[in-house]
Amino acid sequence: MGNNFVHRRTTRSPSAPNCLFSTSVPFWSYGKFYTLKAWDHVIPSNRGGRARPSHKELQGKLREALALVRSHQWRPADIQKLQADWNTLEDELGAETTLPEDQFSILTSVMEEIRPEHYKGDRPPKRSYEPVTKGLEMFAFRWDSTFFGQTEMYFKFSVSGIGKSRRIWIYSLHPNRDE
Repeated sequence: MGNNFVHRRTTRSPSAPNCLFSTSVPFWSYGKFYTLKAWDHVIPSNRGGRARPSHKELQGKLREALALVRSHQWRPADIQKLQADWNTLEDELGAETTLPEDQFSILTSVMEEIRPEHYKGDRPPKRSYEPVTKGLEMFAFRWDSTFFGQTEMYFKFSVSGIGKSRRIWIYSLHPNRDE
């Protein structure tokens, strides 16, 4: 008989270099030589087709963040930026933010209002470039706050550490700015 091997050659398609491939498969059949050409479409993987963060992951982050705020385990990612946000809340919304107790009250109220549906960050979440939180995933939320009189607010945070060193890092809390 003849040689019964199949050779497969794959090349990039010039019309769609990132996703389509041309495959040539030479083979013998009934004493004749044929070449089959097929186009394969490559679909990028997204780890099971789910975009991160999932609703369940966000629910867990919000629950953990609220617990950390309640146990006073929160820190500003950038002191000056967060102070500017506190000042904005005072000037624009009349909120008292001077004392740590005021800030604690605002943060717990905010964390109790936010739901996973309010997530407005990237999928997957962007990573921080702030020196104290470099590399941490940032979770951003936008919602109509009842605490702030139905004002559309923006809140962004990260979580880090293990055990007693676990912290929530606050990047921003201010009225939403469509920029």
